[in-house]
Amino acid sequence: MNTILFLSANPKGTDELDLIKECNIINQKIRASAGGRDLFKLEQRHDISIKALIEELLNYDPKILHFSGHGSEKSALIFTNENTGQSEEVPPDALANLFKALSNKIDVVFLNACYSEKQAKAIAKHINCVIGMSDAVYDTTAIEFASMFYLSLGFKRSIKEAFDLAAVQIGMLSLPGPAVPQLIVKEGIDPSKLFINGTAPPPPPPPPTSQTLCDQFESLKQNHQKLLMQQITINEFFKVIADSIFKFLSDSNNKKKIGEVNNNALNLLLINLSNKVNEYDSLNQLGNNGQANIVRNESMNVAQRLIDKLEDICK
Repeated sequence: MNTILFLSANPKGTDELDLIKECNIINQKIRASAGGRDLFKLEQRHDISIKALIEELLNYDPKILHFSGHGSEKSALIFTNENTGQSEEVPPDALANLFKALSNKIDVVFLNACYSEKQAKAIAKHINCVIGMSDAVYDTTAIEFASMFYLSLGFKRSIKEAFDLAAVQIGMLSLPGPAVPQLIVKEGIDPSKLFINGTAPPPPPPPPTSQTLCDQFESLKQNHQKLLMQQITINEFFKVIADSIFKFLSDSNNKKKIGEVNNNALNLLLINLSNKVNEYDSLNQLGNNGQANIVRNESMNVAQRLIDKLEDICK
């Protein structure tokens, strides 16, 4: 089990950030993903001080360190002073030295704070992958980017693919502010081959060579019709279409055939459908039938968009 350590700081005198919400959403996305429950454990500490930083890192020994809070225009991260509750800054070189000492433990550092790109570059001299922000970033954009990044990791995507999908998500949602997240990697590291569990997950068995995704499209359309006629459930439909698409995209040659844009679109639609199916199941278990029906209708819309996207690809 890999630990994600979520540290936050919102000192007195700084703009209020919804850091608890961000942490809860990230945890929900991890638990909603196909492998996230078994792959990750989220630990959280808020109002973190510089004095407590090393102690928390030693205590939790994380694979991923996520810092959420403020960064100054001087590219310093802002922590909470343990005694006064006011802000105190840590310059890039000081944090870089800390991560130099921990370089054999942490794979990813995520700095979800404004103006943190310079920090990220300093830390990336010692840590494989670091995400920082090149400018000021809106709270809603930061949360949406982070939640999609961790959801993708939960689906056992590489660091590079998880970052790219998160970037595509904020672009598709037309969220406010510039697209500022930056992925900085240590020299010699290929983030497309870096997976948090240490190795790429074994690919599912490839489909028969005589069948492509488009060969299966008519069968998938028939299953979609069964879904519309309530002959199968949304869970059953998701399993059928997800298996077909995942098998197809497990072959890098197939990814090249349909192109990066279509590949990202299929992945995002599958992730969105997975979220809706999990939410629908949870609401049913709680007996909230009214909200469950709303979410089911939303999942039906995503299913229709998936079929439409496949039809567009297979023209």
